[in-house]
Amino acid sequence: MVVLTALPWLVPVGCDRPALTADADVLAVLEEPRDQAEQAAMIDLGRRLYLRNSCHNCHALDGKAGNGAPQLRNLYTTQAALADGSLTDRDRAYVVRSILRPSEEIVVGYPQLMTNAYRTMPAEEVAAIIAYLEQFSPPAPEVAAGSTAADPPSEAAAEPDSPPGAGS
Repeated sequence: MVVLTALPWLVPVGCDRPALTADADVLAVLEEPRDQAEQAAMIDLGRRLYLRNSCHNCHALDGKAGNGAPQLRNLYTTQAALADGSLTDRDRAYVVRSILRPSEEIVVGYPQLMTNAYRTMPAEEVAAIIAYLEQFSPPAPEVAAGSTAADPPSEAAAEPDSPPGAGS
């Protein structure tokens, strides 16, 4: 007898498959108003999830190069140079995409090692990890009144994130 349930794309009728987490759901959780105690609890959950999921084995938070993965300090002050030759702002939406779909936007110089297992992580948990990471980053710059997306980036955001040993 062949058991078809061993193939992940063949899910028998009546079996529950974890739902994929939507970027918008994570961003909505991050935007929910919280008092100081609730925010502290969310950050602590994010710290525990960061450690439990072994994010620290590859990503550094001390500003030094990670172990085969981009460092996560000062996320919102740089752009990421991607393997396809483009640059992207490292904003909340980018961080959400990078956690939920890590193979979509690969930073130059880093192999794609991160698993897609986080795609079904609850939005609240992904948001908690991001809230924790934001403790190591200044907030994303706001667009000033009267400026446009075509305005030159600020000095802090002028240099894209690059792998160890790259550059001058």
